[in-house]
Parts: sequence; structure tokens; C-alpha cells
Amino acid sequence: MKNGSEKTFFCINTLFVALFVFGSVTAFTQSVRQNSTTAQLKGLASNYERAELYDKAASVYRLLCVQNPTDIPSYLAAKRCYLKIKEFDKLAQLIHELQSQRRDIRYEIDLSEIDYLRGDFKKAKEHWDQILTDNPRDHSAYALLGAVLSENRLFDDAIKVYQQGRKNLKDDYLFIFELAGVYQALADYANTVREYLHYLEKNPNQGAYIDARFANLELDEEATKEIARVLKNALKEKSKIDQEILQLLGNLNTRNRQYDEAFRYYQQLADTTETRGDKNATVKAKVVLDFGETARRDGAYDYAKKAFEFVIEKFPTSPSAVRAQYGLATLFESQAQYALAVNAYQNFVDGHPNTTEALRAMLQVGDILFERLANIPEAKKTYNDILRRFPGSAYRLPVLYRLAECELAAERLEGAERIYQRILAEASGDIKNARMAKYNLALVEFYRGQPSRANNVLADLVGNPHIRAVEPDENENDALDLFYLIRDKQNDSTGLAVLGRARFLFRVKDLGKSRQAIQDFLETEPRTLLAEELSVLLIDVYRGEKNYNGALSQCQELLKNDEGLYRDWAMMTRAEIFQFDLKEYAQAQQSYESLLEDFPNSIYIEDARRRTRSLEKLN
Repeated sequence: MKNGSEKTFFCINTLFVALFVFGSVTAFTQSVRQNSTTAQLKGLASNYERAELYDKAASVYRLLCVQNPTDIPSYLAAKRCYLKIKEFDKLAQLIHELQSQRRDIRYEIDLSEIDYLRGDFKKAKEHWDQILTDNPRDHSAYALLGAVLSENRLFDDAIKVYQQGRKNLKDDYLFIFELAGVYQALADYANTVREYLHYLEKNPNQGAYIDARFANLELDEEATKEIARVLKNALKEKSKIDQEILQLLGNLNTRNRQYDEAFRYYQQLADTTETRGDKNATVKAKVVLDFGETARRDGAYDYAKKAFEFVIEKFPTSPSAVRAQYGLATLFESQAQYALAVNAYQNFVDGHPNTTEALRAMLQVGDILFERLANIPEAKKTYNDILRRFPGSAYRLPVLYRLAECELAAERLEGAERIYQRILAEASGDIKNARMAKYNLALVEFYRGQPSRANNVLADLVGNPHIRAVEPDENENDALDLFYLIRDKQNDSTGLAVLGRARFLFRVKDLGKSRQAIQDFLETEPRTLLAEELSVLLIDVYRGEKNYNGALSQCQELLKNDEGLYRDWAMMTRAEIFQFDLKEYAQAQQSYESLLEDFPNSIYIEDARRRTRSLEKLN
């Protein structure tokens, strides 16, 4: 089916054809006038133009502007269509008809353009000169003529017209963007920059807008150098906008990763705060801060550090100083300078206590102490301090989980259990956290070597509709896996106890004891029902110890068991060891391809296929 606009187009187009067959353009005009509104006519003309039926489009646009000579958009559209099909005579006729109804300088300019397009350059030039002679104080004469000259790529003539307009109208700030556009078309970047600076003199608060224009100009190294050269020269001459120019130079060098130069200009910008008593210190502090954050994201850590420290020292009461202190701490953390990061975060907390930012900083301190520095006592102290200082925070339960991790890391299962019970009590109505706490309580029992007690907790979690999630998540899937493992292997309670203990030792990174517990049990009980699960854990332990040969050997043992449940996992893990641990990409690709061939229904099939394609490019 045709939509409304298509129906209109189709019907009127059919009418158009029929009328032309009968040779009656006048009849067509009368019919349209009687049966169509202006909006419909404009829609029809637009449809013709989009269909590149420029002659028909021009006819409709012509009708519209003759009916209403003040309808300049329709006139410009008619002109555009006539020029497309080089119907200069018809355009001239339209202009003369409109001139008989109203005066508009654009008509004379367009007649002169027709002279130029016909190849009569001398007549066109005389016409342009006469227009400006007759209209020396008419702003639109210079604006419209300059635009026509630019459109026809007569750039030198356009420049002369705009400059003459400035002189005759006694306003040096006229036609700035028009001239900048012409200079840019000529790749005259020096004069382009000068025009934009000219604009900035009158509008110093438009620095960001001009900076965006410069960013679009920096197409190649030569253009960038030219822009920088003009800005540096202007810095020596234009004290009125020296601050704006300093920021433009800083931004330009930042975009081009010339961080040393950029920082030097930003420092000079900040120094004007003192020498001139500038009221925009807050803005300048943010400029330097933004530079520091850009440098940090780009890995230019030395300059990021300099910028953050500069803001803290130069603008200590600025809001940016707060962000700079935090940025300095994150910078140290990203560089693995954890002791310095802890100190920086702590300084931030001391300077901005009882704020949301302070809470986040304290969390970072606790996490660094626990995860990076393995300082469990200090991590616990920090987490407890958060609970004390921010008792109603949304971070309360996550902090409690962190405290439970500290207890586990110290091999204090009773302490972890108490915290999980506390979370369960506080998570009333919070299904997600209640479920997570329940699962962790089951894990504590499993780690203790009490699989039956663990399964009692899991049975409540799995079977209780009030504590189950609407949609399964990772914790619920893990809970189900553990529940069915214990249920299916309940006849081997000793093996389950060993597995639970070994998993706990692996979790607290006591890899040697975890490995020894597994190996000792497998030696004494080689026919255990938990042989595969223990082998899977042993592979993870070997990888943690960087014993990749041991891990590969154990993968091979799992693959030998034709009835095993973990054969595809073993092949996938084998491929990952080659790819990520040993960087032996050919072997990795071969292993992924074996998985694709031997285990077509594996849950790992899509990952294996994607990684195979990636490795094919490397190999």
C-alpha cells in the first residue's frame, strides 16, 4: 500500500502527465491553484526534487514564489533546481517577474551570477561592482554577493567583497565566519585562525566554541603547526585575550599528545590568576584538572601527576582540588604504587570527611590493603571504620561481605559465618543479598568438611520460593551446582570433605596445602567418586602456581576418561593455558579446533569458535 505522501505524489504526478499530454500548462496551474494548498505544493515540489525531476520541481517552486514573492525559501529552491538543469533563461525570467513585484538585492546578485555561469565574466564583474556601488551601506549586499562568489569558488573575489563590507560599514567584526570559511577552503590556516581570534576578542567567553573549530582544522601535521605558530605570535600581540590563547595552545598540544608543551601553557594560564587578580580561578583549575585526567587516560602518568599536584597546590580551595586529590590516588593505584595510593586516599578522606567521596576512597583503601597488600588487619580496620562512620550507607552490605572475605582469608570460618548470619538478618526483603548470604553459609559448612550440613542449607535455598530469585544468577547457579554435587556424591563423604577443604585452601591462596590435600587423597583413594572434581581443582591450583606442565598433564588425564563429565572443560582449559599462560598460539588454535570437532554440543563451543577465528589472524 502507498502511504499518504506517496498517494499525493502519485495522483498529482498522474495529473501532471495528463495535462502535459493535452499541452495545457495553464490548465495545470489553475487546477493546482484550485485543488492544492501551499503545504501540499511544497511537499510535491520537494518530492520532485528528491526524485531529481528538477524541471517539474522548479515549475512548482516558481508557482509558489510568484504567488507569494516574499516566500524566499521557495525562490531559492526554484533557483537551485533551475541551476541544476542549467535553465538560466527561465531563472532570469522568474527573477524579472519577481522584481516587478518587490525590490530585493538578491535578485540583482543572482542575475550577475547567471552572467558568470553563462561565461560572460566581464559582464558579471561589472554587475558585481555596480551592485556594491549602488548599495555601499547595505549589509545584505556584501553578505549575499560574498556567498555567491564563495559557492562558485571565486574565493579571492569573495575575500575582497567581505573586506570591502567591513570597511564601508565601519565594523571590523563583520563576516568573521564567512571569511574564516573562505580561508579554510584555500587551506590558508593562518588567516583562518586570525579570523577566529578576531571573533574571540569580541566574545572571550566563546573559547570552547573556537577550540572546537580549531580541532576540526587540525587535519594534518602542517595545519597543526601553522595553527600553533599563529597562536604563539598572537600571544605576543594580543594581551586582551592572552588567557584564551594560552588555553587554546594547551588544548591543541593536549590533542596532539605534546603533554610537556601543553602543561607549560596551562601553568602560564594559571599564573595569570595571581598577576591579574583573575576571578576565573575555578575555571582555570578545572582546565588543568581535565588535562591531568586526559594524560592519565592516555598513560602519560608523569604529566597527570604534575597536573594533579599543581591543582592541589595552586587552587587548594577549588572544587577541582578535591577531584585532583582523588585523581592522584587513582593514579598511584593504576601504577601499582599501592602504598602511595593508600596514603593519597587517606589524605583525601582526612580532608573531606563524611562525604560520599570519602566513603568511596575508604573502600578503595580497604580493597587495596586486602587484595594488593594482603594486610588483612588493616583492611578489616578500614572496613569497620566505614560501617561506623557511614552506618546508613548503601555500601553497608558490600562492606560486610568484604569483612567476611577478611575472615576467610585469615582462615576464621566462625568469624565469616557470624558475618553472613548478620547479612542474612539485615537483608530482610532483599532477595538477592539473602540468597547470597545463604549460599555463603553453605560454603562455610562445605569448607569445614561438613557436606551434609552444607546441603541442608542449600536445600532451603534451592527449595524456598521466598528466597529464590525471579531469574537465576551466578550465585544461584553455583548453589545448584554445589547442591547436586553433594547430593550425587553423598556416598563418598570423605571425598566431599577433602574437596571442600581443598577448595577453601585454594580460595585463601594457600595453594601448596590445597595441592597436597588433593594429591594425598587421590593417592590413597584413587577410586574416589570425586576423582574428576578433585582433578579439576588440581588443574586450577597448578595454574595458580604457574605449573603449566602439571596443569596440561592433568587435563590430558581428564581427556582419557571417555565417560568423564569434564572432557570438554579439560580441552577448553588446555587451549586457554596455551593461549593465555604460555602464549603458544598455534597449540591453542589446535586445541580449540579439537574441541569444535570432538565436542560439537559443548557449552564452550561459541567461545572456542570465536577464539579460533582470532588466533587464525595471529597464526
